[in-house]
Amino acid sequence: DYILREVESELKAKIAAHKTDPAILKALRELADLLVKERIPTLLVVMPEGPMVRSFYRPEALAASMAEFEALSKAHGFPLIQAREWYDEAQFRDSYHLHEGGATAFSQRLLREGIAPALTTLYASGRHE
Repeated sequence: DYILREVESELKAKIAAHKTDPAILKALRELADLLVKERIPTLLVVMPEGPMVRSFYRPEALAASMAEFEALSKAHGFPLIQAREWYDEAQFRDSYHLHEGGATAFSQRLLREGIAPALTTLYASGRHE
């Protein structure tokens, strides 16, 4: 498929060379602290990617990013939804943008499996006040 070949040409080397910028991690941690301080309910979502784009990541680079999200989730009690592998290539226009049907399916699943349970827990705990 022409679009997938273009995406591979454009992104494969960039994603393979990915390194998490310490300044971005610092900003993410500061944002998490602010969300807690301001009592803003937060759900961390690792967005879906198609199998082709997922294959571009070096395992060690991906593991470092996922470890950071898991640490933030544990430290602050933010639910973490790992949606990265929810869909196969057919749900994407280009392996990283869901097409309309895929986006609708994602929104419904995120509501059902992420947002609704998180809200139920939040209100049951009384932390929403």
